[in-house]
Amino acid sequence: MFRQIDERTEVPFLTSDSGYSVELMKRLAGLPKMIGDNCHEELYNYHTFIRATKECNFAILSAGQMKHFLFRYLVGSAAYLCPITPIAPHVGSDFYNALQNGDIDQAREIIYKYEDGLIAITSKLGYPQCYKSLLYLAGLYKATLVRPPRRSNCPEELGPFKEFLLETGGYRFEPPRARGSPTTMNILREPFDHIIRKRRIVILRACANSQPKTGIGSSVF
Repeated sequence: MFRQIDERTEVPFLTSDSGYSVELMKRLAGLPKMIGDNCHEELYNYHTFIRATKECNFAILSAGQMKHFLFRYLVGSAAYLCPITPIAPHVGSDFYNALQNGDIDQAREIIYKYEDGLIAITSKLGYPQCYKSLLYLAGLYKATLVRPPRRSNCPEELGPFKEFLLETGGYRFEPPRARGSPTTMNILREPFDHIIRKRRIVILRACANSQPKTGIGSSVF
């Protein structure tokens, strides 16, 4: 099935594993347009997949954080999903560049300054409620409501989240406009809109077959 998809598609694509064997993952890594796997294996198999496909120009992705990728990069991981990249693309890029340059201390400082701060705020708001709240603050949704039984965030609770966005991404906000109007996020508007509107996983530096499939991904809400 995967080979048939690979032969018919014109764009790179990801698989999403569920109980895959190491041998199967190595075969998938050999398909020309298969650029990676959204891995659901924990710990040992995840790292085994990384090591098994290290020479295949193939990215084993795991929903995680920069602090986790700091170790995974050292064992050969080519890409990761970064929760802060959709709101501050420069942070994810600076972190990845620090790793490529061998500057582990700088990479750790980026984690302490940005990611730890983001998690401290969003963990109190809940998941996935904080994602909906982000879209609300960006002017892409008119409400923060999520489906019950989850509790929705009240706009009054979002002050620290908004301040974090202002400090890390350089955003400024305007009151939400009517449905169908352009987004109200004005600074860094182009990269933010590009990521949000695609509604897909974005892997930087991983689109051309002639280039190394290495870079940063971001979970899009």
